[in-house]
Amino acid sequence: DKPPGFKALLYKCSAQRSSCGLCLKSDPRYECGWCVPERRCLLRPHCPAPRQNWVPPGRRGARCAHPRITQVSPLTGPKEGGTRVTIWGENLGLHFHEVGVRVAGVRCSSLPAEYVSAERLVCELEPSLLPDPPPGPVELCVGDCSVDYRTQSD
Repeated sequence: DKPPGFKALLYKCSAQRSSCGLCLKSDPRYECGWCVPERRCLLRPHCPAPRQNWVPPGRRGARCAHPRITQVSPLTGPKEGGTRVTIWGENLGLHFHEVGVRVAGVRCSSLPAEYVSAERLVCELEPSLLPDPPPGPVELCVGDCSVDYRTQSD
């Protein structure tokens, strides 16, 4: 027997939250957080030594390590700049202002209205300062650009 008006909410933190970014942007009522040593989205009691290893959603200054670029479009553009580049991936920051992007060494300014937290970033290329710029990778940093918080396209 269930009391009238009783509702149960069933969920599994790791379901459809395979990356830190997807985990930390999940609905806070689920109380899911990123367990660093397990590299999984878990409830706090399921993470070993959670005081040091568990990152809750909404923690001020929280960042997800190991960003990864999965797709970039377009792959070419004029050296005069103005090209809007879309970058898809994982752990691409939780807020647009913490992500820095360069395309073939040229700064690319994030467009906040196009940003999808942790998953997609759109930026606009500035003009190249080189008369004949060489091709190069997309380089992305989350925060300070230390080794665990930077990546580049293949």
